[in-house]
Amino acid sequence: MASKEFLELRKKIIEKDFSSMNEMQKRAIFCTEGPLLILAGG
Repeated sequence: MASKEFLELRKKIIEKDFSSMNEMQKRAIFCTEGPLLILAGG
């Protein structure tokens, strides 16, 4: 049970840290499978 509580708290902290990013940026950040190429421009 404590593990589930830890995971929920961790999820909230991560969501707060990345709240200013748009959906596509978040998808790139949280990608954990396969190769990933990120291009950024300004």
